[in-house]
Amino acid sequence: SDAAQLPEDRLRCNIGGGLLEAQEDFSPGSGVGDRQRSCRSQGGVAAFATDTALFQVRRRQETVLQAACHTAVSGEQCYNTVNWAKSTGIVTNPEWYHGLTPTSSFTDFQAYLYWTKADNGACPFPCVACHTAVPGEACYDHVTWAKNTGIKTNPEWYAHTGLTATSSFEHFQGVLTTTQPDCPQSCPADLGAPTTTTTRQTTTTTTTTTAAPALAAPTAYRQLAGPCRTASGGTGTFTIKDGVDPGACQAQCDADATCVAYEHDMSAYCELHKAGTTTSEPDVGGFKCFIKEQAVWGFKELQGACRTGTGGAGDYIDASPKAKFACQEACEASGTCVAYETNTNNRCELHRVGTVTSATGVAGYNCLLKASSFVKQAGACRTSTGGVGTYTVASVADDATGPAQCRNLCASDEACVAAESSTQTRCELHRAGTVKSDPNVGGYDCWLKVSLMHSEEGQATVAPVTEAPTEPLTQDCQAVWDTPAVDILDANAKYTCGARITYVIGTGASEMEAKAHIARDFRECRACWPWPVYKAAGDTTVSPKRGIAVENKRIQKTGLQSAATMVSWTYNWGFATSPSDQYGSPTIAEWDAAGIKWLPMVWNGMALAAIEDTVTTLDWNSASQPRRALLGFNEPNYPEQANMSPEQAAEAWPRVEALAKKYNIDTIVSPAVNFNANNQGIDWLARFLELCQGCKVDAIAFHSYTCYARFLKEHLDMYRVFGKKLWLTEFACAEGGALNSPRLSMAGQMEFMREAIPMLERDPDVEMYSWFSYFAGQWAYPIDGTDPDAGLVYSDGTLSSLGKLYASFAQG
Repeated sequence: SDAAQLPEDRLRCNIGGGLLEAQEDFSPGSGVGDRQRSCRSQGGVAAFATDTALFQVRRRQETVLQAACHTAVSGEQCYNTVNWAKSTGIVTNPEWYHGLTPTSSFTDFQAYLYWTKADNGACPFPCVACHTAVPGEACYDHVTWAKNTGIKTNPEWYAHTGLTATSSFEHFQGVLTTTQPDCPQSCPADLGAPTTTTTRQTTTTTTTTTAAPALAAPTAYRQLAGPCRTASGGTGTFTIKDGVDPGACQAQCDADATCVAYEHDMSAYCELHKAGTTTSEPDVGGFKCFIKEQAVWGFKELQGACRTGTGGAGDYIDASPKAKFACQEACEASGTCVAYETNTNNRCELHRVGTVTSATGVAGYNCLLKASSFVKQAGACRTSTGGVGTYTVASVADDATGPAQCRNLCASDEACVAAESSTQTRCELHRAGTVKSDPNVGGYDCWLKVSLMHSEEGQATVAPVTEAPTEPLTQDCQAVWDTPAVDILDANAKYTCGARITYVIGTGASEMEAKAHIARDFRECRACWPWPVYKAAGDTTVSPKRGIAVENKRIQKTGLQSAATMVSWTYNWGFATSPSDQYGSPTIAEWDAAGIKWLPMVWNGMALAAIEDTVTTLDWNSASQPRRALLGFNEPNYPEQANMSPEQAAEAWPRVEALAKKYNIDTIVSPAVNFNANNQGIDWLARFLELCQGCKVDAIAFHSYTCYARFLKEHLDMYRVFGKKLWLTEFACAEGGALNSPRLSMAGQMEFMREAIPMLERDPDVEMYSWFSYFAGQWAYPIDGTDPDAGLVYSDGTLSSLGKLYASFAQG
């Protein structure tokens, strides 16, 4: 884990179908967004790679270093060196950093600084997944060519890297990983221990030596409200690590074998608790306690023998003879096993990274893939309200393997979020809504699924599933006419819905306007909304206004079908899709094919120059269809974002217009401003438009993070002064304060969404809107120190409860 970064920046391993990848996150606000990395072909032609097929997920063996590595933390020289390189050096001297961009992760920078021995070798190798290429891999060919040929024929390509013809293979790969998508981070020669395995070929057996990946079930953290406590209510034994963010706090607990829990005030105070801490004191506000728990694996069972993606048998160890679940225990305990193959004759093969499927034509065998991890909680499975929830009953053997069988069934079922097992043959597969256990119900265990595909906080965490409060599809204002409606700003004001509507009509509003006003502002009066709120049964249309703001890497191409039921457009703060697509993310064409129109953005002046310098034509006219619009600079009134004055933006705008003309884009959207106490967005826009007389600006973009629709309405009204269509390109509930705090959870986001979306759909000035889809722990720039849970869709395309609600609204 990267102890110096925010939660979304920590290393996590994404394990599914034989994939073990070190994934480093970044925020759209930390640089150029999804700006593509510069890469060079072996022929030496500089280009920006636009074919995301080059960045397909690589199924490869990797090593997670267990010792002799260290990710820099605050107070260390390396930490300062990395931060300077990431925030300043990359901007002033990008040529020093060979393929890195401002959006590259902290550990990407630290690894590069390690290999190049910058700052007199101040940086050790960070604790990240690594793999040194071996013959037969594309990366091996890249490195060999660079070491034997490229460094001699084109030494200028390797300036500032510290590479020479005598540099080690690992050094070359460590540098090339920033530009070659086929190259993972290499392992320093003095770190990590190799292991010898047997590789089965079609007719022969050979022995190879490779680095062993670590694929043990991850550490999980159970979050509790309040400070950490022992069973007797005491504070227990702990050490204080002040001045670190929640991510660094968890990283330090990860690295400390004696740490059983960590406590954080979600600002900068951290406690690492030792043995004895088992619970929290929820009545003490302002703190959260995270209990460390070890997860166990569940396996997805496939018919047929285990196979790689190309149909080969792949690498495996013959551990026969073992009965099925003895074989599973061996695979579960192995750091290199990703799947096991078994048959009725006690065959047991432990397969390594690369096994992703099975050959159904090979009868009599079964292949079981490591699919999901589970954390055990004593007691029967329950929803957040204590109910039994929705579940199906499955049959398992009446023996010690019953719990493992039950977990496997849940792992094989995407809709299953928890498995309940008992000492008998009972197995319940629980659906969305189950988030905990009831320890008072003895004889049962609830295995909560730790969905690695859904975990976005670094180390796998128990993925909470918020129950979606339902509302009737019918609306009857008369039914609530005499219901008291409490004003959020004045708890003593409890006029009825009818009285409030009558009052607004008295100010000159029509009856429909008055009903809409009161239904929007008062939850008790929501039934008075005069137009349809939700889709009718069978309605599969998606509003053309409705979009999602999300980094491209946060969703896989296989998940677009479900996402397309929710939104009609998207953008990722970049001018292309992900530059180093380790994540199976969609290309522009794949977004379009799914019915979700992708829009490009010119993030700042640097991005504008990068687009203009791109040698190859950008894929902005997929299928000969021009983009719907070109989005302008991102939050230029914020120093951490585009950081441009109105004068700078106005001067650059003709170049933005030229890009739109080049790619036949008719609509150009203004720079998107946000509220800033030192530089109000409305003032910034007014000055920009004053300076940019005659400029083509077809719509006004802005961001809003208020938590109530009544305040969002005020923001809309503020920007109407420019007389143009409005694009709300980022919004979600994210502001701090006592009034907003109840709405930061996913259930609270739903309340805000129920107020806001019907209003946005009916507002004729709102042309487009896009929800800022980030789960708790993913916000790189949290507002007022909050940690909102506003994610719409998990990386595999599964809609969260909030996403399902977003998809349910009728179009205006």
